[in-house]
Amino acid sequence: MRASRLMEIVLQLEARGRTTAPELARQFGVSVRTIFRDMDALAEAGVPIYADRGATGGYRLVDGYRMRPPMLTRQEASALWLAGQPEAARRLGLGDALQSAETKLLAVMGPVERGEAHLVRERLHIEGAGWFGASDEPPFLKMVMEAVWTGRVIRVRYTSWTAEGVYVLDPLGLVLKGGIWYMVARRRDQSEPRTYRISAIREVTLREESVERPPGFDLAAYWRDAEAGFVTRVYSQQAILRLSPKGRREIPHLGTALYLARLTALAEPDDEGWETVRVPFERVDEAASDLLRLGPEAEVLEPAGLRQAVYRLALQVVQFLDGRRTP
Repeated sequence: MRASRLMEIVLQLEARGRTTAPELARQFGVSVRTIFRDMDALAEAGVPIYADRGATGGYRLVDGYRMRPPMLTRQEASALWLAGQPEAARRLGLGDALQSAETKLLAVMGPVERGEAHLVRERLHIEGAGWFGASDEPPFLKMVMEAVWTGRVIRVRYTSWTAEGVYVLDPLGLVLKGGIWYMVARRRDQSEPRTYRISAIREVTLREESVERPPGFDLAAYWRDAEAGFVTRVYSQQAILRLSPKGRREIPHLGTALYLARLTALAEPDDEGWETVRVPFERVDEAASDLLRLGPEAEVLEPAGLRQAVYRLALQVVQFLDGRRTP
C-alpha cells in the first residue's frame, strides 16, 4: 500500500510540479505527518525531492527528473475506457484505478499535452443519467462485470416484465444507457444474444465454464441494432399531425409517448407556417394525453382513433372545469 502511494506521489509531482503536504494528504487520505515520512523515504531512496519554504512553498522534483514511464495495471487499462464516466467507474469498483491511470498518463505527457488534458477536465463533463431520473444501483453489477471481464458463465434468476426465470448465460458485454446498466448475454439454450437489465437480476452465481463468444461479435454494433429494433417495435404506430410553428418547437419536449419521436415532414409549411408531419407513437391513450398539452397548436389528422381520443380527453377536461366553476 505504501509503495504504491510513494510511486503515486512522485507521479503527482511530475505531473503537477510544486505540491504541498496538506494537498497530498487530502488526496491520499492520510495525515500530513505521514506525507512527511513518505518524503523522507523517497529522499533516502535517491529521488531528488526538494522542499521550498514559505507561503508559496511545497515539495517539488529537481528540474528535468523523470521516472521510467509507468506501466498501467490491468484494472487501470480497463478503467481508461470509463474516463468520461467517473461515476460509472466508481460503481464498477474502478474509481481508484481510473484516478491512478490518469495520473500515470499525465506523468508521461509533455507540458503542452498535459495542459490540454487539464483544460478538457476543467471544461467538459459527461453525465450519463437523465434529469430527474436517478441512476440505478444494481446490487450484482460488480459480479456481472467480473463475469464479463474474466469470460465466465453465470447462472442468474431474472425478473422481466412478464415472467421470472433461471437462466445460464454467456455474458458478452456491459452497456450504460441513460444511467441504467444492461448486460448483453446469450442464453445457453438460445442462439442469439439478448439484453438484460442488471437491476432486474435477483441472484447471480459465477460458474467455472468459459464463455462461448459468437464469432465476430461486436458489442457496439449489436447495441445499435438492438436500440433501433426496440424503437421500431415499441413506437410501431404512426400519426399524421398538423403543427403550428409553436407546436413544431414544443413537440420534442412532450412525454414518453412522443419522447423518441422521429418527425418526418410530409409537405412544405403553408403560408401561416403550419406543417404536416408523421410521428411514431406507442399507445393511443398516452399519445392523446401528450398531444393535448399542445392545445390549439396541433391537429391530429390520422389515425381516426387517436383523433377521437384527443377529442374525448379535451371534452372531459372542459366538463370537469365546468362542474367546478362557481356562480
